[in-house]
Amino acid sequence: MPLLYACAFLMDAASSAMVVSRSPFGMLLGATPFELGVLGSAATVPYAFSTLLFGRLSDRLGRRRLVLAGVACLIPLFALMPASKTPLQFGLLLAMWSFVMGAYWPPLQAWIGDLRATGLVGRALTWFNVGWSTGVMVGSLVGGLLFTAHPAWPFRFSVTCCALILALVLLSPLPSAAVHRDSERPAATPSTTPPTQSQNGRMVYLGWLANAVSFFLSGTVYSLFPELAAELVASGWFWAAIAGTLAGSRVIGFLLMLRLEPWLYRPSTLLATYAGLGVAMATVALTRTLWPFFVAMALLGLCNALSYSWSLLHSVENQSRKGATASYHESILRLGDFTGAFAAGASAQVWGLRAPYVVCTIVVGLGAAAQRLLIRWPLGNRRGCEG
Repeated sequence: MPLLYACAFLMDAASSAMVVSRSPFGMLLGATPFELGVLGSAATVPYAFSTLLFGRLSDRLGRRRLVLAGVACLIPLFALMPASKTPLQFGLLLAMWSFVMGAYWPPLQAWIGDLRATGLVGRALTWFNVGWSTGVMVGSLVGGLLFTAHPAWPFRFSVTCCALILALVLLSPLPSAAVHRDSERPAATPSTTPPTQSQNGRMVYLGWLANAVSFFLSGTVYSLFPELAAELVASGWFWAAIAGTLAGSRVIGFLLMLRLEPWLYRPSTLLATYAGLGVAMATVALTRTLWPFFVAMALLGLCNALSYSWSLLHSVENQSRKGATASYHESILRLGDFTGAFAAGASAQVWGLRAPYVVCTIVVGLGAAAQRLLIRWPLGNRRGCEG
């Protein structure tokens, strides 16, 4: 299991080094604010659909096979990105990278779910979340610093991480053997009673909604904040520090989930998440000094961690087809990421670099209202969402 956590760390370190360099590299290629938003969309839309394919395939063909194939295809894509000459070339490579990533994350998440019985899934997924979010933090900082030294270096760092992942996946335990060992141990008492499959349906929908809104916001930040940062501070340190703050607070949020797992079964927790997201985006839209930006990004990272933990837990726990439901979890959050990046580029092009965060604040309000409707909607005899 620790090897799979290490794989999560390395992949998001690789991806984040590229993502944090995506908009600055696009700016070097002459991309407009709208084109920066399109680059963000190119890096999310294919993934949103490929996860649905590969998640289901992993239920049939096995987790390890798809994970290995995905990582092997990512290495040449990362290597070719710094050779791009136009935003279009870069965008096409981002789209291919996004599609291939669908063969990595849902099978890996389902693999971890396979290794633990119901009631023990939450802690395993929390350590998985700590792994990938720490990778985002490290990758964001390393990518930002490497880019200031040379635009190609973050992509070379990504290639190195993928090569290490191949070795770790080959050493990781197969799900069938791990499940057999777990079945021989007495089950630990979970911190809270997991919902039944029918009860889990509503919990899944609430998590997917909150996660879509949360990643709408982070998609906006990663796509357009670098240009706002360049306008506020001439040096590239500001964007690297902002990205590191967002990623670091997300890690802290996941660590808190180790103690606060019962909160992942209370819908009121998600309402608090919407409040935090709204405050964060309003702060970015209105502030004129630098330090409130760091407070806003720290709050955004904590809320990202909570919504993601909720969504993934209820997508994997007590589900018979974990690959399929994990793929829905990933697809929906990336659709939120895509719409955030696209809306940010369009609104910034028309109304200026602060406009995307006004749009984000409105989206948070709509999400909170939609959650209240979902809570009141009769559950009836709906089954847990398996896909």
